[in-house]
Amino acid sequence: MFKSVIRKLLPATARRAILRWLTQGSSAPKPSSDSYTIVKGAIAPDWSHGFKEATVAEEQKLAFSPILEAMYRGEVREDFVALANAVKFTAEKDPLILEIGCGSGWNREVLQHLLDQPVRYVGLDYSPFMVALAKTTYPDSEFVVGDAIDLPFSDNMCDILIS
Repeated sequence: MFKSVIRKLLPATARRAILRWLTQGSSAPKPSSDSYTIVKGAIAPDWSHGFKEATVAEEQKLAFSPILEAMYRGEVREDFVALANAVKFTAEKDPLILEIGCGSGWNREVLQHLLDQPVRYVGLDYSPFMVALAKTTYPDSEFVVGDAIDLPFSDNMCDILIS
């Protein structure tokens, strides 16, 4: 029954990816974003403020730079493809995309590249350092410092929300 629901609701590419993932044996590796490395350096004593550390924004940029370079070479991570396909699946024309927890804003670059068109994008992050880096890197998009549990936006301000 689950497969028939998937067949009715999802476009062919998303359907094939999900069904392939669901039908793989338990020993088969599942698609994931596991090509990461642990960032070296001191961890802030109060972990709840770790991402507000100035060095974390630059470390994130350095960590994602080779991943974005690989994307431009055609080596695209499956989570990037899933994000772009999810945006396409909405069938929204020129949607305003709001990302909660945008970090340094790299998903804006991913979306613009994979959708092959400019995107209207607003990013929110609670780290002023992440937002400052995002504004410098992507000056044509808007980035806001804020808290996900107290959003500084009016109701219905976006067409698509990602987090």
